[in-house]
Amino acid sequence: MAASNIMLVPSRMGRDGDSEGIPNVAKEAMALGVVCIGSSHAGIPEIVHDGETGFLFDEGDLDAFVRCTRKAIEAFDRWDEIAREGRAVMERDFDVASISKKLLTHYARQVRK
Repeated sequence: MAASNIMLVPSRMGRDGDSEGIPNVAKEAMALGVVCIGSSHAGIPEIVHDGETGFLFDEGDLDAFVRCTRKAIEAFDRWDEIAREGRAVMERDFDVASISKKLLTHYARQVRK
């Protein structure tokens, strides 16, 4: 993955209505500085902001997926900037120390109730 330039994450809702949260593969790619192209499915838009931290297309729309992929390829000169922004989101929101602190705060509130 680290040797890749782009990670495609075209997630969509299952026929049974099953949905994922934020796919780990997207978080891992962004943490490694790989530009993500993701669908608007579930939690992906929480981390992939179109043109800023990656590229986003409407879930289940093949034409939008193709347009988005072209847009990403045409933005080649911005890949480093977009990758840095994506990694910054991972460092800020998904760093183990940050998450641990949030979790401990949550637990402490529950104990006080």
